[in-house]
Amino acid sequence: MTLNPDHVSLLSLVDRFCAYSRYGGVMPLRLLATQEDLVDDLVGREMLRCVSSRSLQGCAVEGVTLTAAGRLLLREE
Repeated sequence: MTLNPDHVSLLSLVDRFCAYSRYGGVMPLRLLATQEDLVDDLVGREMLRCVSSRSLQGCAVEGVTLTAAGRLLLREE
């Protein structure tokens, strides 16, 4: 599966952001509003997964997280 540099960059950004426990390992979609097309494409390729979660403060968070295939691809890069 061929991904362009923008895809890889977005996967890397999501991977780094998901390390913050404040958001429960989920990158909020509101932070990716300008990247909707890339997010949709990566969800379709099963590199990202849409999830609903609650932050440590109890707020609902709609966002994305890496799938196993997305993590594997990042390790190969």
